Amino acid sequence: MPGRVVANDAPNDPPQPGPGELSHTEIQTRIDATHEVFVQFARGLQAAGSEALKAIDARNAQALMDSGTTIDNACEACHVTYWYPNQRRP
Repeated sequence: MPGRVVANDAPNDPPQPGPGELSHTEIQTRIDATHEVFVQFARGLQAAGSEALKAIDARNAQALMDSGTTIDNACEACHVTYWYPNQRRP
């Protein structure tokens, strides 16, 4: 999980990154440089969300829990690539 966000003096300034996190500009630079990879992450998240909706429609609690894990993994894979690639892990 990302570190805490530090508040700025100016309310319109973006939040300062926490330990191991990249700045907004650094994140955008990575996304721009690897746009197709970013799109693949987004499509994976979209597919996982679709599976969650199917599980909800089917009233299948286990499938919903499984899709939740898939959603979490999709989010984390993207975040560790673009948001906090340098964060230390225990």
